[in-house]
Amino acid sequence: MIELDELLPDVLTHCPAAPEPLAIQYLRQAVQELCEASLSWRASETLQVTTPECEAVLTTQDAQIIRIEAAYLDERPLDPVTVAWLDMHDPGWEFRYTDNDGMARYVVQKAWNTIAVVPRQPGALSVRLVLKPSIDALTIPKGIADRWRDAIAGAAAARCLTTNNAEIANPQLGGALWSEWKATIDDIRVKEQMTQLRTKQRTQPSYF
Repeated sequence: MIELDELLPDVLTHCPAAPEPLAIQYLRQAVQELCEASLSWRASETLQVTTPECEAVLTTQDAQIIRIEAAYLDERPLDPVTVAWLDMHDPGWEFRYTDNDGMARYVVQKAWNTIAVVPRQPGALSVRLVLKPSIDALTIPKGIADRWRDAIAGAAAARCLTTNNAEIANPQLGGALWSEWKATIDDIRVKEQMTQLRTKQRTQPSYF
């Protein structure tokens, strides 16, 4: 992980007068968008789920769950699903199941960065997650920064340059940088879709 402020010099190359808090905010937003498009931030965790709730909270620093790709409870596979899917296929699940209702079959994100097994069953929950920076993140994965540093900084600069602040605004340059960023994101999305088709991945997204 690296600090977002390590990318500030790259933003200031395009927008020298950009206030640091604003630049950090826009850097964070750019990485969030990039992670959503590329699904490039993956992390695996093993969490203990205990009765009565049989839930666990994400421990990865500065991260927010996009989806759960795979899950195992005591090495037994579970199906990642969404709250909406459970509501449709197993109405009343949230109120009906207790920790005495047999083996868990599903894993779901019920609330902010909170993962639950359904039916409730305690054990060691191993998950592979797709992540993005949280809304207050100050760090991002170094691999993402290394690969897309110029694009991320350009996107943050574009937002700074197209604000209503006359002291830093440069709509023409900002618009050009923003067009480059959107082209990058579109290209990443196309490549990710092609990857999904090749691998025939069937994992369901499980954000709340």
